[in-house]
Amino acid sequence: MLLSHIADAALQQSPDKTAILCGSRRLTYSMFVAAADHLAADLVGRGCCHGDRVALWLPNCAEALVAYVACFRAGLIAVALDFRYRPDEAAYCLEHAGATVVVTLGETWRGLVGAGHGANVREVLCVDAPDWLSNILAAAPAGGVDSHPEDVDHLSTVFFTSGTTSRPKGVTHTSRRTVSRIDKFIEEATLTADTVSLVPISLMKPLAFQVLAMAVLRVRGTVVLLRQFSAEAFWRLFLEPPQTSLVALTPKLKRLMA
Repeated sequence: MLLSHIADAALQQSPDKTAILCGSRRLTYSMFVAAADHLAADLVGRGCCHGDRVALWLPNCAEALVAYVACFRAGLIAVALDFRYRPDEAAYCLEHAGATVVVTLGETWRGLVGAGHGANVREVLCVDAPDWLSNILAAAPAGGVDSHPEDVDHLSTVFFTSGTTSRPKGVTHTSRRTVSRIDKFIEEATLTADTVSLVPISLMKPLAFQVLAMAVLRVRGTVVLLRQFSAEAFWRLFLEPPQTSLVALTPKLKRLMA
């Protein structure tokens, strides 16, 4: 299985099944893959070439998962930035990773520019613009993009360390490494198409991205996104349909839940 084809089996077998729930937004597998294909085509149309680095600076939202898969389908490298980064922190990571395209929110980008950063970024996609997903689907050619054949050892993602003792450092993951971790977790946790994962931690971290999102999409499950953590919001989503069967928490969040 190639990372760029993570949801293809679900698309073929269960196109109308819910892939992602985030607040009132629901994406079926057919909608999810179509949006990723069209965003991939849009990125290529903006001049992105195989191996270019695209920064994703987003909270938990359906658009974040669409952007990840769009990068993989276009042969681009997804650089995950913690949405809580201050402008100077984000600017450092953008420069460190060599990202010249950013997918983010309008207010977040304006804050970066207002702080005097972002001069080296050539393209900005603000996914909170009205009807962004609808516009992407309408503007890009149908059928996605003919990406380069995927090399399993090709760099796929860059995640940043916390930077608690020094500057954050970019940690690289190849497609092979990511797929191997996804498949191993699916086997160990016996995930199935009935799996419903609740994602209370940032999709810009490997735990949420690989385990709670990509692994579940791989088996045709459903991913429920918590945009901003609070104990009240967590328990509400945990208890209401669809019934959560998979969740992972960091030690900090576990203390908050106690």
